[in-house]
Order: sequence, then C-alpha cells, then structure tokens
Amino acid sequence: MLSEFRRELFWAKKSWLTAYVVLACALFGIWVLSSAVTFERQASETFEASSEAARENGVSVEEALKAPVVVTKEAGVEVVDNALRHDFETMIASRGVLTGFGMVTNGLSVACVLLLPACGIVVGMVSISHDRRTGGIVLRWPQAPGRVILAAKAILGGAVMVGAVGTVALIAGVAGMIISQGEGARPVEAPSVIQVAVLAGYAIFVGCISVLVGMFVGTIHPKMTVALVVFFVAYYLMPLGGVWDPREWITSGGASFFVYVGELRLGGRDASLGSIGLLGGLGLLAGAGTCGLWRARSRMPCRGGW
Repeated sequence: MLSEFRRELFWAKKSWLTAYVVLACALFGIWVLSSAVTFERQASETFEASSEAARENGVSVEEALKAPVVVTKEAGVEVVDNALRHDFETMIASRGVLTGFGMVTNGLSVACVLLLPACGIVVGMVSISHDRRTGGIVLRWPQAPGRVILAAKAILGGAVMVGAVGTVALIAGVAGMIISQGEGARPVEAPSVIQVAVLAGYAIFVGCISVLVGMFVGTIHPKMTVALVVFFVAYYLMPLGGVWDPREWITSGGASFFVYVGELRLGGRDASLGSIGLLGGLGLLAGAGTCGLWRARSRMPCRGGW
C-alpha cells in the first residue's frame, strides 16, 4: 500500500496536479474575500441611504431599529416590513464576516457548493486514468492487487481535498484577520471554533465524495474532456432538479452549519441530515462501482486491455 501511495504521490508532484488545485483554491479564496468586502460596503451604503431617507420622511431611526423585521412572501416575492431594520441586520452580518473565523466559514460555505465538487471530480478522474493513458498500469498490475492501487488513488484524492480545504481556510482566515484590524471592520459576532471545525469537516467530506464520483466516471469513460464538459454544463448551468439533485444534497446537508453572508443563494431547502446520508451513499455506490469494474477487467485477457 505504501509503495503504491508513493507512486501516486510522485505522479501528483510530477503532473503538477496538487499545484493546480492549490492555485485554484488560492484564487477562489481571493475571490471570496473580494466579494465579502464588496458586499459589506454595499450593505453599509444601503443602510446609510435608508437611514437618510427615513429621517427625511420624519421616521425615527432609533424606533425603527427597535421594531422587529417581518418578511412575507407574496406571489413568490419577498416583502420586507421595516426595511430599515432589515438593512441594519444585513450590514451587521456582513461586518461579522470580516474576521478570521468569519472569512473561513464564509469561504468554506461557498467552496462546498462551487469549488470542491469540481476539484474532486477532476482529481478523481485524472488520478484514476493517468496510468491507463500512459500504459503504466500494465507494469503496476503484476506488482499490486487492483484494490491496493485503487485505495492508493482514493487516499491521494482525499489528501488533495484536505489540502484544498486548508488552502481556502488559510487564505480566507489570514485575510479576515488583517481586515478585522481596519477601521471599517466592526464585527459584532464571529463564528465559533466548533462551527469552523464542523464546516471544515463537511467540506472535506464533500470533496472526498466528489473524488469517488470522479474515479467512477473516469473508469467508465476515460476520455476526460467530454466527461468534464458534460459535468461542468450539468453542474453549473442546469437548473436545480429538486430533492434528488446531488447539488441540493450538498446545500441542504450543510444548511445547518453554513455561515454565509453575500449575494449568492446557497440553495433553498431546509437543513437535512438525510441529505448527508444520500451524499455518503452516492460515494459508496461510486466506490463500489469502481472496484467492481476494476475487478471485472482484472479477470479479462491482458487485464481488460489496459
């Protein structure tokens, strides 16, 4: 097992896979930071404009801020009663994000939906098919059972996902700590260490499930270009498909501990532990399917044409 993992690790370094993933995560962390700062400024400007308009209309800002916010839906459109209080709460929440832990949770919440599934699919597909394309699998088969090779690939994928989550968290956290020292950042309440730890664990879980799915797709369809185009179109461009859409599983599974403030909409379903179970089941099915295909091919002449 150790020797096979070392082979996978050597390939990851030689192919620059890890470097590309870390670079993508670093750029994503910078984008999340920029989005959070922009949203905080917009929220502050909106509240100031609302306060000025209230004063001009003879409305007491202090009294309006003491009154509760009531949000109702009419014909599918949200109607906010006491918009001044609503704008104030939005501004305070946006400022609370601009801390170390606030930026970490904000970044990881978005990464679970937008970044890690794509990274996991790519890593899984590339790791499962690289030695098939080069012919190296012909040399590896006599030296180690197929299950050992698959385990080494899966462990490598998991390690890369841990690195990806750590990169996003590190960049976002350091940036948030720096910004929180600035004059414009006055956080009211930042996420706790437990919230950060739980969210980081969920992010790694989502990434690892994506790796297993990528390994299965790469096993049945070694032409990565076509498969990746189909994935990106289906994942990022197709509308959500309801309760059986894996994208909904990600958002509803993490809804109870996502801490995100911004203009994106991270799903609309309520929190559900069952969605986490569905994600785990998807990963188990993908892993079992990959193992089954590899086992079947190992019994064919010439190792299934590897």
